[in-house]
Amino acid sequence: DHLKSWRRSMSEHPGTAAKAGTMFLWIVTIAAGAGMLLAGLTKFTSSEMWTGLFAGWGYPAAFAYVIGALEIVGALAFFVPRFATYAGALIALIMGGAVVTIVVNQADMPLLVPATNLVVFAVVAFLRRGLRWTPDGTA
Repeated sequence: DHLKSWRRSMSEHPGTAAKAGTMFLWIVTIAAGAGMLLAGLTKFTSSEMWTGLFAGWGYPAAFAYVIGALEIVGALAFFVPRFATYAGALIALIMGGAVVTIVVNQADMPLLVPATNLVVFAVVAFLRRGLRWTPDGTA
């Protein structure tokens, strides 16, 4: 509801700040979505590495493919404003799992990447919430 009123005020008073805000939101969306798309694809293109890592963390090796597929679907849906809230929430949840996995397993991986992704996807999901799809079409 807030996003709808913000967008309505932007269309009634198209100011530089409003346009810059929209542009910035799209730049973040594209950069984050593209990065997550690539991350998901690596679960398939570097599958031996990822299945080994997942197995070492105590997950079934094939879980790497499930996470990769969810990252790809989430990244693609993130580009569609009506689905961005759900996609952002999905990816934030996956990144939350990545943060927990790295911490619990004391993995030799940078924690900053999944933590930053968690925040970015959650914030964009929040900002896009007024445009989300609903079964009755009242988004």
